[in-house]
Amino acid sequence: MRSVNRSTVIVRPRKPYVEWARGVDDEAATVTAAELCRDPTVYLIPEVTDEPHAEELIRDCFAMIFENELNGWIIDETAWPANRTYEMFRQWFDIEIDSMVIDLCQDRFEVEDL
Repeated sequence: MRSVNRSTVIVRPRKPYVEWARGVDDEAATVTAAELCRDPTVYLIPEVTDEPHAEELIRDCFAMIFENELNGWIIDETAWPANRTYEMFRQWFDIEIDSMVIDLCQDRFEVEDL
């Protein structure tokens, strides 16, 4: 067991994201936020020292997270909402920050650039 010098951000879509997905994909007509929240995306960020530090880190990387979440639904960037702000990000997603990451695996990380 090893402690990893990272914190996590767990991102769960909210109603505005679901409504957007329904608007860009006919197959999403019946999708719900609850369904999408069953398998949330987890992002690693630098270690969080306190709440203000966590807020700063999220502000610094929200655009990358937002784009990845949009890309997870549809890769056509012209279908993505324009002028994505931090405020919009917080309206579209619930986020949870966890400060401790423990690696229970013995094998090495495999890293893949996206």
